[in-house]
Amino acid sequence: MIVGTPPNWSKGTAELLKQFIESSTGQLFLANLAASRPTLSSSDELNVVALRSKLAGGYEACLDRILSLTEPPVEAGDDAEPDELYPSIDDESKWNKQKKD
Repeated sequence: MIVGTPPNWSKGTAELLKQFIESSTGQLFLANLAASRPTLSSSDELNVVALRSKLAGGYEACLDRILSLTEPPVEAGDDAEPDELYPSIDDESKWNKQKKD
C-alpha cells in the first residue's frame, strides 16, 4: 500500500502513463480493473444498497483518476505572464471590454 504525500506528477510521468495505458498490457490492465468493480446489490435493505452504490462510485472515481493522470499537469504561467493572469484592477483596458464609438 502506498502511504504518504504523492510525488510530483510531471509531463514526462503523464506521458509514460499514457503510453502504458495505450499499450496492449495497459488495456488489459484497465479491463481487469473495470471487471473487478464492486457490483450493486439486489437486496431490499436500504443500508446494503447505499453502501454498495458508494463502493461502486468510489471505484469508478478511482479509475477516472487513473485516466486523468495521463494528461500533463497544468502549470501556472505555461501560456501567460503573471501580469496577464492577474491584471491590475486599475488598468481599465483589461477590464472594460465595451467598444467605444
